[in-house]
Amino acid sequence: YHPPAGWVLGVIFVPSMLPYILATPLSGKYLTRIGRYWGLFLGSAVICAGCASLPFLLDYFHTGHKIWVISISLACCGVGLGLVDSSIMPLMATVVEKRHAALYGSSCAIVDTSVSLAFFLGPICSGYIIDLVGFKWLYVGQGALLFALAPFAFFFRQFHCSREPSSQDQTGETQRLLKPNTPEVS
Repeated sequence: YHPPAGWVLGVIFVPSMLPYILATPLSGKYLTRIGRYWGLFLGSAVICAGCASLPFLLDYFHTGHKIWVISISLACCGVGLGLVDSSIMPLMATVVEKRHAALYGSSCAIVDTSVSLAFFLGPICSGYIIDLVGFKWLYVGQGALLFALAPFAFFFRQFHCSREPSSQDQTGETQRLLKPNTPEVS
């Protein structure tokens, strides 16, 4: 076994980074039309496909082609993470706005803390799990867990925002947020 050079460990994340950078802003535009819960569901499904297929694809292809297989799997994970990231923050802000006071900082802090906790605990736990069940079954289990959790995104369907949001002033009257230079119709 020869460990890879340091630059290879850094370059291997480029296939996931580029699709993530492209998917995040593009999906934000389209998910406002169809519902952000769809982005959460589709993102989880794409990550599930990338994670669950990686060990089987590595077994199928020969040594010379493994870098391309890893790149394809990481690209799927990058697209899925872009969809999830562009969906979860607006969804959490909408849930907080509809159910509680409009404290957007707290919802963003909860999401960021959970992501940071996952980045902290993930490598620690995965080392033990790989020793216990192996690399292949870790990824298959991760894909199965995401597959089981993806339908829970549809619980956010009730928080779907319309194209023209409304806000309430202090007297309780509903006002439409209009585009600039649009006359108000009474």
